[in-house]
Amino acid sequence: MRAYDFDWVGMKHLGFGFDFRWVEKYKFESSPQFTGFIPAQVLLNGSIGKGFPAINSIFKISASNVLNRRQNGLYGGPKIGRFIFVSWHYTLSTNQ
Repeated sequence: MRAYDFDWVGMKHLGFGFDFRWVEKYKFESSPQFTGFIPAQVLLNGSIGKGFPAINSIFKISASNVLNRRQNGLYGGPKIGRFIFVSWHYTLSTNQ
């Protein structure tokens, strides 16, 4: 994520990113009782962050599966929705 300055709204060092992922339907094979098809899935992930150059840090809040579409990745497993998390990135060196 790259930081940008939005001077027109008085904000500096903001960053954001989104990605879209589509997974085609596929056959999941594990053991005989856990073999079946996983339906096609659509995911939208996103993050927004604020940089603090004085402390060489970026704080981000991110979400996986922003649309909260309940999906699973293995046959017989639970369906999982949105996952939101916060992160802190610290840079040891500012040499570019």
